[in-house]
Amino acid sequence: MAEEASVETEDKPKQRKWLFARRLIETLYSPRRAFKEIVEKPDVKGVLLLLIVVSSFSLGALYVSGSKILIVPLPETDPWTEPEARPLWSSNDDIAFDEADVIVGNASLVSSILNSSTIWLNLTNIGTFDLTAGDLQALTVAIKRTISEDVNPDTAVLTLFSGYNDSRFELDILNIAPKLNDQWVPLTIDVGPENPDFEEFVGSTGSPEWTNITGIGIRLSWVDSIDITMKLDGVAFGKYVLFGSTQFFQGWFSQLSLYVIFDFFLKWLLFAAGLWLIIGFAKKRSPFKDLFYVAGYCFSCLIIYVLIRLFLFLLIPPFETLDALSSYLLLISMLIFNVWPIVLGAFALAEMHEFSTKKSLYLSVSAYFVYFFVANLLVFGISLHRVLFALP
Repeated sequence: MAEEASVETEDKPKQRKWLFARRLIETLYSPRRAFKEIVEKPDVKGVLLLLIVVSSFSLGALYVSGSKILIVPLPETDPWTEPEARPLWSSNDDIAFDEADVIVGNASLVSSILNSSTIWLNLTNIGTFDLTAGDLQALTVAIKRTISEDVNPDTAVLTLFSGYNDSRFELDILNIAPKLNDQWVPLTIDVGPENPDFEEFVGSTGSPEWTNITGIGIRLSWVDSIDITMKLDGVAFGKYVLFGSTQFFQGWFSQLSLYVIFDFFLKWLLFAAGLWLIIGFAKKRSPFKDLFYVAGYCFSCLIIYVLIRLFLFLLIPPFETLDALSSYLLLISMLIFNVWPIVLGAFALAEMHEFSTKKSLYLSVSAYFVYFFVANLLVFGISLHRVLFALP
């Protein structure tokens, strides 16, 4: 009996030492019991553990995603938009080169036209490119349009000339054409027979061939006549590579490590402030420090979210488009991150101030709306990159 008592005495300090970890996990499956213990003695240790776990798995998902996302990086040099390439270009107005506004290399190509509804730039006599061999899978081009009236173009067409005649392939790129005035928009466009959206235009001497691409053209058109300036840079044929193999990813990953921690901390602070404000309207007050600690446990659901995201990236094959994945992750984010913390917040308020279940839920929803408005609309913004890489 004495030996059993000694063992129990040794176990209790260990249990107390890791009590915060048990409480954190318990919020996921028994929130009422967990928050009853948490509000009795609010402790920051569990939230700090949550921060470490979520940040580690978020960065792990980011690193894994870099080995699954395929991109065509902009070229390091771009001889086609340097002044030496002037003889290769034609336009419906003058052509110049801007050495101050550059994406790649030392200059960007510029064409301006007054009181017109169309602007076009053609690059021809560039040699022969075979787009069926697999080494050249996409065309990269950065476009910047500046117009006198901020309206989107009505037509946008990419042309790939074939041979030294008027045969060509044309692709409607209106859905990806620049929508913002006076801003660079990098585009990546799949080329070759694998892209069925290209239309063939038979020239006087025959049909266009993907094994014989000799030029590139861009045309933007509007309904009304306006003053138009179009700049091009980073024009090149390229191959898909893993995002994680690029120098940009390596630098971005190291910077994002600190960002993920800041992101979590600011969300935690804003949600606690929302709860503190709302229960103030309900004529209840708690020390902000205690409420701050308790509010952190409401984000325990992030453990589930980051694990789902990590395993999803581990299981999927490399992909070129983010559309399907982003929609799936956005749905998971909405269900787990936007609903679960509200429920946990209701449990926390019910234990702290003995509100009814209905009133606790109402106050938690109100506090979350305050948090969501400030965090997503005023501080962070809503973007695809936040859904994919940062915290939701």
